[in-house]
Amino acid sequence: MNTTHVKMLDFLDTCFEIERVSAEMYRFFADRFLGDRSACLMWRKTARDEENHARQIDLARKAVDSISRVSLASWHKAAATLEGTRQIAGMVRDSPPTLEDAILLALKCEKCMESIQTENARKVDEPVVNRMFEGMIKEDREHVRMLESALCRIREHGEDAGYRMPLSA
Repeated sequence: MNTTHVKMLDFLDTCFEIERVSAEMYRFFADRFLGDRSACLMWRKTARDEENHARQIDLARKAVDSISRVSLASWHKAAATLEGTRQIAGMVRDSPPTLEDAILLALKCEKCMESIQTENARKVDEPVVNRMFEGMIKEDREHVRMLESALCRIREHGEDAGYRMPLSA
């Protein structure tokens, strides 16, 4: 039994679940902030992107050799990220955040996902998976820029001042 690696398919299952839980949380935020059109659209776009990431991972699962392996350390990091994402998603459902706090939580999640994807794009020996992670990294970096821009606008104008974020960052 190999104690330093896990099956690539198990690793991708974990990554799929991270994206699915993130998309679900962003859909919750979109519903929560329906009264703020631009915030709602931002959350919907981010949720769609995460759902797309999950679909990409599902496709990668079909393209990967079933005996391919990934380091146990990479899988542990992904599993810890999944657990953290699940905790945050549960927390926001139990106690819905303000828009500013929702953005801060999303930034934390996005930066963590980007870190995992960057690390895995370097460590994984599967070209299909590497290309997938590289594409997802680009989108997650765009999410971070968009969320940081929205956070700056909120901090400058306030959530309740009637200010609405522009639709483009």
